Amino acid sequence: MFEDTDTIWQIHPLEGLGQIKFSMLRSEVDQFSAAIGPVKIDRSDTVQSQQAGLDELYKMFPDFFSAEDYKAVSEAITEFGQVRDDTILEFRPNGLSFEYTSGALTEIFADENCKNLQFMGVPVFLCEPVILLKELSRSLQEQPLIYQQEVIFPVHKIYLYAFVEELDERGKCQVGSSGHRSISWRDSVRPNSVELSQYHPLYFD
Repeated sequence: MFEDTDTIWQIHPLEGLGQIKFSMLRSEVDQFSAAIGPVKIDRSDTVQSQQAGLDELYKMFPDFFSAEDYKAVSEAITEFGQVRDDTILEFRPNGLSFEYTSGALTEIFADENCKNLQFMGVPVFLCEPVILLKELSRSLQEQPLIYQQEVIFPVHKIYLYAFVEELDERGKCQVGSSGHRSISWRDSVRPNSVELSQYHPLYFD
């Protein structure tokens, strides 16, 4: 169906990845497995699985999450988690994963194992983080926002973690530690996210 591995890895904000489009069914996305790799594992995102995932994440990266952070997310899962009971998460071995809600693709996620991922020809995980953020900002004509280690482009529903980290509330940042970087993008507002009022405009020198 689709064989061009150079273009399949292009991020298209609000649209998808290459020819993989938001709102596609799992069976439609699976037709691209020759290019993006087969499904390694999938799971339903029930309240119980969300809490278990949070517990596992907290154990793996205790330095990144305070007890207050853990409590806040856990309470959010209890309060809002039921709305994600129709959500399926699908993981592929190259660091790429997909989220489906009511059977339709709603979010794409990639971590540092996804070396082929690009935006406008810029390799997401192989270039300097600030260069990537500047290119995103220039191309999207949107100023990014930052909160701790997360940078977001709220209009275009793009979320980057650990590329840079916040130094102060004036929008200054420094390069984050590699090894935990990830990016996700959606076609709609992210559920259960930090209030936008917690973020600050990110400025580049």
